[in-house]
Amino acid sequence: IDSERVELRAEPGASDTETVSITNDGNAPLNADLSVGDRFSTQPGTVTVAAGETETVDITFEPQDGDSRRAVSEIIVSPDSDGLGDTSRKLVGTVIDREIAIAAPEISLGNTTIGDETTAGVVVENPGTTTEELTPTVDGSAFSLVGDDDDQFTLAAGDQEFLTIEATPTDQGEVPGTLRVETADGEISDSASIVATGQAPQLNIASPDQGTLSFEQTGVGSASTEDIQISNDGNAPLRVTADTLEDSAFSVAGETEVEIAPG
Repeated sequence: IDSERVELRAEPGASDTETVSITNDGNAPLNADLSVGDRFSTQPGTVTVAAGETETVDITFEPQDGDSRRAVSEIIVSPDSDGLGDTSRKLVGTVIDREIAIAAPEISLGNTTIGDETTAGVVVENPGTTTEELTPTVDGSAFSLVGDDDDQFTLAAGDQEFLTIEATPTDQGEVPGTLRVETADGEISDSASIVATGQAPQLNIASPDQGTLSFEQTGVGSASTEDIQISNDGNAPLRVTADTLEDSAFSVAGETEVEIAPG
């Protein structure tokens, strides 16, 4: 047999065929039966090779849905002559399984202060049996891939690739997006949702008279007080500092620095 090892690859429901040659180096005709394991077949099933001649045999691999990814067997040539033993060669059938997976179905970048940047990593896996050329893309104005991570890359079977996503939200609240990874031919893809929460404080000052703080008549040397209410309508802590007032007739009573929680 001219091949020491025959390797075949096919998708479930399809087939792959390799032709091998069987040579008779003797001086008498060779008649032999051919046998192979499950999911493999030969055409023909028996062979007759004249002395000094060569015949060809087709070996076919036909995997089915649910098969394991690799089938290992042998082609056995069994001569009908008592003086000759069996001859065998290894057969390896690989089920073609194209599959791409983003390890996390949702990528959360957490709370991000508006104007700042936050990054998170995500793993892209190739659990299939084929090497794939992949292109990652990100949807959502608040998100981008860092550096060269938005370039096409090659991912071999069983390998992983690490991508870094950056969030730069411009609005308060939850910001959605999507990461998509697709093969070069567009046949195989996977996607994951991305979410970040934009955070910022929002100062609101409420005074009794629409923005003007008015005091009652106050005698010279006496003092009167009025209150203003400061609230934080944002979703991040607000630190307020009361600066020195320009007119020396006024001063801030109590604490001049306070931190106000969201809401």
